[in-house]
Amino acid sequence: MKSTSSQIRKSFIDYFVKNKHEYVESSPLSPINDDTLLFTNAGMVQFKDIFLGNTSSKFSRAVSSQKCLRAGGKHNDLDNVGYTTRHHTFFEMLGNFSFGDYFKYEAINYAWDFLINELNISPDKLWVTIHKTDVDAKKIWLGDINLDNKRLSVIDNDDNFWSMGDTGPCGPCTEIFYDFGEKYSGHPPGHGDNGERFVEIWNLVFMQYNKTKDKELLPLPKPSVDTGMGLERISAVMQGVHSNYETNQFKEILEFIDSHTKEEKNISSMNVLADHIRSSSFLVSENIFPANEGRGYVLRRIIRRALLHAKKLNLPDNFFSKLVPIFISTMGNEFPELENNSSKIKKSIDDESEKFNETLSYGLELLETNIKNIENKGLEKVISGDIVFQLYDTYGFPVDLTSSIASDNSFRIDLENFNDLMGEQKTRSKAHKKFDPAVVYNLKTKKNTEFLGYSESTVESKVLEIIVDNKNVKSANHGDSVILVVSDTSFYGESGGQVGDRGKITGKNGILIVKDTQKKGDIHIHIGYIENGSFSVGDDVCCSIDEKYRKDITYNHSATHLLHSALIKILGKEVEQKGSLVSNDKLRFDFSYSNKIKPDLIKEIENEVNINIDKDISSKTSIMNKDEAIKSGAVALFGEKYSDNVRVLQFSDVSTELCGGTHVSKTGEIGSFKILNYESVAAGVKRIEAITGDYANQYNLIRKKMIEDLTKILKTNSDDLIEKVSSLVEENLKLNKEVLSLKSSIALNKILSSIENINLEKINFSIVEIDYIGKKNIKSVIDNVIQAKENLVLILCQSDSDKMEIHCSISKNLLEKYSSLSIINEISDSIGATGGGKNEYAQCGMKYFEDFESLRKKISTIISSNI
Repeated sequence: MKSTSSQIRKSFIDYFVKNKHEYVESSPLSPINDDTLLFTNAGMVQFKDIFLGNTSSKFSRAVSSQKCLRAGGKHNDLDNVGYTTRHHTFFEMLGNFSFGDYFKYEAINYAWDFLINELNISPDKLWVTIHKTDVDAKKIWLGDINLDNKRLSVIDNDDNFWSMGDTGPCGPCTEIFYDFGEKYSGHPPGHGDNGERFVEIWNLVFMQYNKTKDKELLPLPKPSVDTGMGLERISAVMQGVHSNYETNQFKEILEFIDSHTKEEKNISSMNVLADHIRSSSFLVSENIFPANEGRGYVLRRIIRRALLHAKKLNLPDNFFSKLVPIFISTMGNEFPELENNSSKIKKSIDDESEKFNETLSYGLELLETNIKNIENKGLEKVISGDIVFQLYDTYGFPVDLTSSIASDNSFRIDLENFNDLMGEQKTRSKAHKKFDPAVVYNLKTKKNTEFLGYSESTVESKVLEIIVDNKNVKSANHGDSVILVVSDTSFYGESGGQVGDRGKITGKNGILIVKDTQKKGDIHIHIGYIENGSFSVGDDVCCSIDEKYRKDITYNHSATHLLHSALIKILGKEVEQKGSLVSNDKLRFDFSYSNKIKPDLIKEIENEVNINIDKDISSKTSIMNKDEAIKSGAVALFGEKYSDNVRVLQFSDVSTELCGGTHVSKTGEIGSFKILNYESVAAGVKRIEAITGDYANQYNLIRKKMIEDLTKILKTNSDDLIEKVSSLVEENLKLNKEVLSLKSSIALNKILSSIENINLEKINFSIVEIDYIGKKNIKSVIDNVIQAKENLVLILCQSDSDKMEIHCSISKNLLEKYSSLSIINEISDSIGATGGGKNEYAQCGMKYFEDFESLRKKISTIISSNI
């Protein structure tokens, strides 16, 4: 009996390779060339284009063990992790696939043979479900496999019918369940809640239909098979344990956590840490870092959720990163990217821990203050959905942890209101999704476009397809916005970071102005409008690119390769491309690098690129086998999808990369290279923006003119210009400091004058409007007043031309009963401001509020209700 996860993985792959399947390595967790998914969440993701017929494959059968992550997007198990025995953020999906080769008979027999004869699982332990329409699968299970009819369930809902989307390949599936025995509660599959007794271990999907927009199911010409079996689940079965967390993949991590936990063991929190260190480590190993959006935001939530559960276990602030080497020791042999990036993984987690610990206390204080205020007012013990959402969205508090803290205080959370707010946020998110015309336009054409644009700017061609208003038409006329697909083209379709070409397509009856060129697979999509005349399917046409536009793009693309090379040379091999934009007027290059880059290094990088431009290095392109190209030293971009034969672009010994874009013949054509901007766009990810060619020359001329004008205005020469400007800046700062100091004194006197008119023998408040004196100065003024007074709630409103800040502070003798943060939160809700803080001091900000007396009345009402 195979027991460890590594042995099961190997046994699975070996079995299907023996049965003529091609072994395909796992694709990254960040899907390759697929904007529709946040993460790879199933084994079939890397084969999606093959299933859709967008690309061909050299093999008709495949087997893989795919890294998967379900912590964001449609498939999101994050909030369940730790509280069930089965859910994980990261897991491995074992799968075998048929692309128009074998179908139901072979797929079912392979699955049964592997489980019974390779893993030696008793047939009596296995249950099966099928879809009610799948007569073929039922015959195979009962006839060929001889499954006991009592252990076959026919499902009449969508649980056993799988679709890739609203349209496209779909079909019934059959699921195999394992029975853990009578000591666990649960109903057999198809007869109620499976509980903890019956666990799905393998799903076989039979893609036999194509679903149309009208929901019609049309038979596919080549039915296919997509199967998936969770390695963690089958490991639990094979190791004779009930929970995935009891398997060898988690054992060492949990033992380490247990040895450092002195409090009563909280199994859920321990499982969260053991799970989250796996997903965090794999994501960082792929150069995904904590951020405020996209994949980085999901990683941030995973790490912060782990940190909160570590706090719940009373573990030190830096404990989570200590799990990195423990985890890598369990999986580093199978996944060398973990070992190779171990220091980067630990540093990224430590950096995020440090950032979160700054906000953690604020979030906890917000929650505790809310609980205290509700108790003081004798209200129903419910944490509002607004507070739960604020903790979730602003402070990174998972809902389950907020609920747990609330429960510890005999409170509950308003989950319904929270879900409504989450729904609103998702709606806003959908509204801002990237529009991708290559996905939207439902092309009928299957013939790949012959791209001749590397050597030709003008190409004779034939119209294959015309789309107007997202509908296929036979002809289009003057003024129509159209999509045109042709047989051959000189227009480069946007890909690899390079934008699509512009130009015009001329036919015997009209002219089409092409504003953009996109790609769907290898089909080039020409997007534009008919300037005059008309076009029809079958027309002979001439495709002519805008040569100046193309040349400018070409300069920037070649410069991007030289920049990449310069970054690696100067900053080291840690540099890895994370994204790029190559347009006609600029280039943008994102790359991984954990440290700050000083200005002198930026200048050195710029100089290195210009040195290689001045060398006038010739470019060389060749078509090579992908593996041979990479072995020879060509740089393959992480996460990019390449075919078996690749185009290699080389600039002597300076740069060699796999690239399908357009480039200069010699680097001297670029002219010059100028870095305009350098910034950090996410944790561990830097961005450089630059210009080349005429744009760089024009920039340098403008800068030269600017320097000449400044020397005249300041009555100095160019050599002394920096010293002169520095002196003026220093003098200005000194004057501004004096002005703010004077304003602060005026503000303090105004506050003291206001307080003189109120009675502080009992609790009272004062609301004062002052000129803007800055956050540091206003805090100093508040401290001077509040430390000398008792029974005072002080509200200061400082404003300038376009914004207003409201600051609240409370005398120390009132802090046990009242909270500045609670008052500020009520004010914020009332006037649409945003803010935060602590019990003793809090603030909020908003656009300038012109009617101050109206604002004063609102604040007075809020404070009166609180005190």
